[in-house]
Amino acid sequence: MLAQAANLPSRQRAITDTAINRSRRVCAAIGIGIVATGLCWLALNAHGPNVGKSGHVFYGGDFGWSHNAAREFLQGVDPYRHPPAEDYAPYPFPAVIFAMPFLVLSPVIAASVFFGISSGLMAYGLLQNGWASLLAFTCCPYWIALQWAQWTPLIFASAFFSILAITVCIKPQISLPVVLTHLNKVAIISAFSLLALSLVLYPSWPWRWLKSLSGYQAYIALLTIPGPLLLFAFKRWRDPDARFLLLASIFPQRWLYDGLILWLIPKTRKEFLYTALASWAAIAWLLLRDTDSLIERGAVLTLSFHVPMLIVILRRPPAQR
Repeated sequence: MLAQAANLPSRQRAITDTAINRSRRVCAAIGIGIVATGLCWLALNAHGPNVGKSGHVFYGGDFGWSHNAAREFLQGVDPYRHPPAEDYAPYPFPAVIFAMPFLVLSPVIAASVFFGISSGLMAYGLLQNGWASLLAFTCCPYWIALQWAQWTPLIFASAFFSILAITVCIKPQISLPVVLTHLNKVAIISAFSLLALSLVLYPSWPWRWLKSLSGYQAYIALLTIPGPLLLFAFKRWRDPDARFLLLASIFPQRWLYDGLILWLIPKTRKEFLYTALASWAAIAWLLLRDTDSLIERGAVLTLSFHVPMLIVILRRPPAQR
């Protein structure tokens, strides 16, 4: 089933690892998924519930909002009833539908299992390029995503599993660059099916959701101080990774975990190591900052995530393009 769902990316380049058979990929993915579940559970228990200025309180990190909203919706409560706030960014209603099967679990366990499954799928997809590709798990955005049970590993996995294009209905600003560069019939049908179901269950959710986003704060990498440097990617326009980088740089991002999708770009062990190491500069900024200026945040995260990817693309010899 997994092999049938996996895509064969047109921009595939071989890593100098021996090809990994399916059974080893499955075992490795399950192992990574189990470890990610446990670590996510520990992190979520450590920082407790999400309490916001809008009055919302829920457990389970980022996925916890969807889990809580799914329970409330089934009880007849509007999940978009809270007033807008800068620390409150509810998800589109398809995220609520996605979380419904997890209601048999408590919020923290559900979020941990969700993150573990997402990480396992991400690992399985990466392993089609060899063991070195697992170095993507060493980047800063993955570990920040783990702390908050974020959707980004599942979005990352949508590059390998077309059915996961449904994430474009859940976190469109992050998922669109991935889905648009891996578009096929299965992806289109999957995304539109979930969107249609959401409109049947809650016809007015798009307007209710958009109204709740007035306090949403995000940056666009291309419009940050170092952002214009990314235009050098046009020099490698024939490289699909350059086009992906440019596409990812024009959509809004909010926090460190949103940069995880960029680790679809590295192809060799050196590229993974270089970009992963550079990404941890964002943590140094996070620890040393006095205030959270959106301009400063955008500049630092663009320098830590996007610019290293640009350098990787520009340094590739002609034979790799």
